[in-house]
Amino acid sequence: WPQRGGQPVRAGQEVPTAALVVGRPGCGKSCGVRLVGQMAQRRVMEYSLDDQSGLRFLDNLLKRQRTARDVTEAKDTLVVLDVPDDPSQALRDKLAPAVRASPHPIILTCAEETAKSIGAVQKTCIQVEVCPESMVVARALGDLAVKEELGPLPESFEAMAAGCGGDWRNAVLRLQLLSAAPASTLP
Repeated sequence: WPQRGGQPVRAGQEVPTAALVVGRPGCGKSCGVRLVGQMAQRRVMEYSLDDQSGLRFLDNLLKRQRTARDVTEAKDTLVVLDVPDDPSQALRDKLAPAVRASPHPIILTCAEETAKSIGAVQKTCIQVEVCPESMVVARALGDLAVKEELGPLPESFEAMAAGCGGDWRNAVLRLQLLSAAPASTLP
């Protein structure tokens, strides 16, 4: 999909102008999107829509204004927009027109609850749901423990993954905390 972004569409062919990546906080949405950009050999420009620079970028898309940075990076750019958990009505109204106006392929990331509130954007996007299974998280924790040479832990990787509910960030944090704790203080 990112390879087709910005190229003319053939007659009768409808190419989505963006992707919407949806999942729980900490499940790896932003990290996965950056990886997709790198694999597509694109420069990734990432903006959070809850700060001024992200809102300014969105306004420039709507005005079809291009900054010097946009002009120099236009060919091989992938734009990542992180939608805040509780977007204002003004932001929701701007998203779909900005996505359509963008000269770059855009990937929006948001929480599951937020995706429901931005229905107009969903109609213009490919939607991808990120929901890692506990066994995938457990396997990744095991690989990380071997790579970092952590040694025996008081809790199994499966229990850590189940306790974190597919949240990569919390699972890795839990692994770090358990590996850093002295053995005498662990239950």
